[in-house]
Amino acid sequence: MGYDDWVCLMVLRVLLSFQAETVLQDYFLQAVVIVFMCFLWALMPNDGIAQVSDWFSNKIVDIFLEKPRSRMLEEEADFVGMHLAAKACFDVRESSMFFEMVHLTKKIKDEEELPVYLSTHPADDARASNLNSLVPQFLQLRDQCGCARLQTADPRHQLAPLRSLVEEKERKRARTT
Repeated sequence: MGYDDWVCLMVLRVLLSFQAETVLQDYFLQAVVIVFMCFLWALMPNDGIAQVSDWFSNKIVDIFLEKPRSRMLEEEADFVGMHLAAKACFDVRESSMFFEMVHLTKKIKDEEELPVYLSTHPADDARASNLNSLVPQFLQLRDQCGCARLQTADPRHQLAPLRSLVEEKERKRARTT
């Protein structure tokens, strides 16, 4: 496995996950919430109601605005990271391996995943699938940049034993229920 490819892809996407537009959207969102809270407190000037409504509005904003935006920015960072990695002649086929390996490892260990709407990041399996769908586009870009040919074996096939282990575990679980 090309761990240097993994490191490159992870570093690039982390660097790209912060954007200035996020800060501006947060200020706008906070202004809207403050106006709403002022209106609510003017109608019901009770401290208990103010605290509950503040908590509730923060949860609504978090679940319906901040978390989806965070997931969208993560997907955008993945895309731009793969674009930069392809131009830097790294093997973009390995981009999905990391997230698929994390997903399969969680399945083997029976770890529960957060529901997507509560997570700031896309689900590992969805992320791996999305990155796999982008690979042909970035392999073509890599070729256009005049990069050296990649090894013939696709590194994504190295996870086949882990996939079969997960499938076997799920079959056993299905038989016991």
